[in-house]
Amino acid sequence: METLIAVTMAASPAFWFVSPPDASTPVDDLCLVGSPADEDAYTVLRGLSRAPQAMAWSGTSVWIVSGSGGDRPSLLALRADWDAGLDTWATRPLEGFSRVPPVPGPAPIAALVAGSFGPTLALEAGGERGGEAGGEGGGGVYSLRGGQWRARPRPPLEPAERIILAAAQEDAVVLCVGGQRPAAVLRSEHETAAWTRTALELPDGEATDLAFHNGTPVLGIQTGPDERTFGYVQGGAFAPWAVVADVPPAASVVATSGGLGVLDVSAELVRLKAVDAHASAAWVPLRRASRVSAELWSLLVIGAIGIVVVLVIVMGRRANAVPEGTRPAPLARRMIAVGLDLVPGLLACVVVFGAGSVEVMAALVSGPLPATIPLLLLLAGVTVVWGTVWEWCAGQTPGKRLTRLRVLTAGEGGLRGWQVVLRNVLKGIVVLAPPLAVLVLLTPLNQSPGDILARTIVVDDRGGPPAG
Repeated sequence: METLIAVTMAASPAFWFVSPPDASTPVDDLCLVGSPADEDAYTVLRGLSRAPQAMAWSGTSVWIVSGSGGDRPSLLALRADWDAGLDTWATRPLEGFSRVPPVPGPAPIAALVAGSFGPTLALEAGGERGGEAGGEGGGGVYSLRGGQWRARPRPPLEPAERIILAAAQEDAVVLCVGGQRPAAVLRSEHETAAWTRTALELPDGEATDLAFHNGTPVLGIQTGPDERTFGYVQGGAFAPWAVVADVPPAASVVATSGGLGVLDVSAELVRLKAVDAHASAAWVPLRRASRVSAELWSLLVIGAIGIVVVLVIVMGRRANAVPEGTRPAPLARRMIAVGLDLVPGLLACVVVFGAGSVEVMAALVSGPLPATIPLLLLLAGVTVVWGTVWEWCAGQTPGKRLTRLRVLTAGEGGLRGWQVVLRNVLKGIVVLAPPLAVLVLLTPLNQSPGDILARTIVVDDRGGPPAG
């Protein structure tokens, strides 16, 4: 099963479904599966006041017919793009849905499908616009192209027939039509192409699914209480392909260019099973992924930086003196020392995450984003431990020793243990939030936030104050 999901995500980034309400969420949820960060999880992107009348998706774009009722139901659109930096889905629009032109005519919607060219609507026979496109006894079929609904040629339905199932791939649309069960297949290759009609012979059972697989329509038929048979529709024949056991009648097929799966959704559980001709795959539960919006994450980071800045300003008002016989460390050598002392953390990132130096530097520049937090936490943790141990024992890290710098207390007495710990913990926070390093430039003694709060100072270890 894991192989199917991985292939599906690579070939078609996502698929959509609606999760019904449960005890904790009294609304329907519009969900998306396909996060590159977690392939076995789904993300709730929108809450719906009621279940949609119809839904269709192509990749990371979805269209739904709202369940508000009325003569002309609304068709809403949503697009999701994976933001690797924020490690989350970014939606367009940011909130709510895009509203596309009104559905053509008041006829009820028989089917909504979507291919790479966009959505296609099939209206039931009897509506005003349905009569225009389909004539007597025929329902209209419309494709949304260039922001406008365009009528396809008349689908050749018999007077007592209705559309039972529909599927789309690229610009091709396939309809299964009949009375109580499919009796014929209608196919239109593109927007202006006439429909071809082929009589259909099916085994006993309820036709539940129609999808494209390997460029050919595949029908799913519930042939038993917990068994579903999938077969290719070739001409008018049904060619059995796979029999999948332990499939409840309410489960639906999920089709991507990477493969087929059966999706079972309830208020308690969401699970996915591969459709495989050679083996019976097990159900794989899909977990609900936590989702922190980019705006909320940015506010949290800005708030944390603001708190540290306020503390630095308040504490910085306390006079810090340069110990007699010393001078503050030159800023350039401090930067070199910091770079040398980051080396152990960088090596840890390479070993643990397999990250290259470019990726680590990009993480330091971008700061604490969801995608960079694990790497920055490891880098900060190793740097804190490295600096604390060396300064506690020797008063200087290897980086400071090589650049002839030393940490001293800015007050009276010698360097205390709590000062060493506090300044290095703040150094780790600066690694997580690199903009805080700018504060060094704003202090007269080139003190970092950790130096100000711990009342320490980094001095030149090569001699006393400058002459004059």
